Amino acid sequence: MWWTRFLSSIALLFAFLLLIIPGVYLLTRLCFVESIVVAERISGSRAMRRSFEITKDRFWPTFRFGLVLILLFVVPCAAVILPAVFIPALDHWLIDAASQLACDVIGAFTTVALFCGYQAYSNEPRNA
Repeated sequence: MWWTRFLSSIALLFAFLLLIIPGVYLLTRLCFVESIVVAERISGSRAMRRSFEITKDRFWPTFRFGLVLILLFVVPCAAVILPAVFIPALDHWLIDAASQLACDVIGAFTTVALFCGYQAYSNEPRNA
């Protein structure tokens, strides 16, 4: 898993350095890499190629799926964290710990949702 994450992060870094569009494209095409490593037990560049294979001809549905996941992560986390930022009376370690726990649970939900997306795409027949 570490090697695959390292390779995909390097590829994403170079893509975002080129321009935003290649970075978004590569991020969308590589979104299932970690799920592939866990489910199919392949790693490195093979997992990256498999993610490209799964998302072939499915860029826009995958992109919309990613946007929904980002919104489902950012909005609740902002709703939990921002009151403590703007209201000084809420600046307490217990509130901070609870808000971080809530964001971690939401982050786990996005990981499970990505795995479910991988399962749906890998089991779905192609219309080619």
